[in-house]
Amino acid sequence: MFRYHSGSGPAVMSGWANVLFPYVKVAPEKLCRNSHKKAWKDRLETDDRQHLHERWDNPQGVGLSAILSSFTSVPLTVISEPQQIKTKMRLVGGLMGVTQDDGTLAVEPECGWALIFEEPVDPPAPDSSGQSADLN
Repeated sequence: MFRYHSGSGPAVMSGWANVLFPYVKVAPEKLCRNSHKKAWKDRLETDDRQHLHERWDNPQGVGLSAILSSFTSVPLTVISEPQQIKTKMRLVGGLMGVTQDDGTLAVEPECGWALIFEEPVDPPAPDSSGQSADLN
């Protein structure tokens, strides 16, 4: 079970999803072990019994801002032959998703990479009035 509380309560993730994050951020440059990982079932049951106000004082999951990014990227210049056209791109890699085995129900990460343009190449889509929806 995975439960995400937000809205009027603290933004925390409780349940089995905690086991996917053995380390969490406690400061911009500091990591620690995820203390919510080991007893996730007990914590989820406690979360079920807690009143909304108790969740503020005793959250049973990790805050979403503590979850590390699963991507890393590097700039890359692609040079098209024979015209020598240079295109600024970015190579992005990391955890792209998860899959679940139908028989065992085990969850495992799916890692991969993507090559993306550094800047958008398509013009902004028109909004409902037909005007270009420029986000800048």
